[in-house]
Parts: sequence; C-alpha cells; structure tokens
Amino acid sequence: MKKTVKLGLVGYGTVGQGVLKILNNNKRSIEQRIGSPIEVAAICDAREIPVKSSLYTNNYHDLLKRSDIDVIVELIGGYEPARTLILEALRAGKHIVTANQAVLAKYWDEVFSTARQYGRLVYFEASVGGGIPVIEALNEGLAANNIKEVVGILNGTTN
Repeated sequence: MKKTVKLGLVGYGTVGQGVLKILNNNKRSIEQRIGSPIEVAAICDAREIPVKSSLYTNNYHDLLKRSDIDVIVELIGGYEPARTLILEALRAGKHIVTANQAVLAKYWDEVFSTARQYGRLVYFEASVGGGIPVIEALNEGLAANNIKEVVGILNGTTN
C-alpha cells in the first residue's frame, strides 16, 4: 500500500460525526478501494466536542499548518468561513472534500480556479443530488464522451 492519506475533518456536527463513523466502520473497505491507508489526523469544530481527544482543535488554521494532512473535509456549511477555509486549504496544498452546496453554488469559479492554480482536487459528490454518485462517473468514467446535457427529475434540495 501507498503512504497513509491523512484527513483533517472540519465540522463535527451531525454530518461530521456521521462521516467519522462511516470512515471508522468502513475503514478496511475504503483502504482497499483507494489503495492506501487512511487516517483522521485532526478534527476541528468551533464548539468543544463531546469526546475528549488529542485530535481536537477549535481553529482550522491548525490543520492548514500541518504538512502531514493531505485532505481537508469541509462540513461546516454556509458561505463563511467555509469559502475562506476552502481557499486557504487549497493554497496550503490540501485537497478538498465538501458537501457544501451553498459555497459551491456561489463561489464555484473562485474555488475551482484556485484548485487549478495550486494543482489540488476538489471532491464535491456529496453536495450534488443527495450524494448520488454521478460526478465521478461523468468526470472519469465518461470523460471521453461529449455530454451536452443531463435530464432528470430533481427535488428542491438538489443543485
């Protein structure tokens, strides 16, 4: 296996706790699929988290300063400080995973131009269509196709 992929989780509310639980429960399967071990190296939330942990910080800059963290998982939602966090993380050489529909809808160009400038990736599958796995299929599996439109029935929370 390759080097351990270290994650910095920002946002430890309902979604953040759920993500951590899924990562822990499916660790072996995820590692086999990606070909590398994964580790949650830090958890950041503005509130004190209920479980005492050396992983915890209330300042996301602590995660950005760490050279060992490869990916920032942004789960705080809203426009700010999510936008600033994402941009600063990209500039710090971190890849991004986000479920934040609002920040992507409003700041798409800024986020993706910054990602391109710094050679980083932004994964946002969880923010689209309730997590229906369509983005990766379009970007990777169907990359050679010339898709002009996608048609379907969308609910009120789908971007």
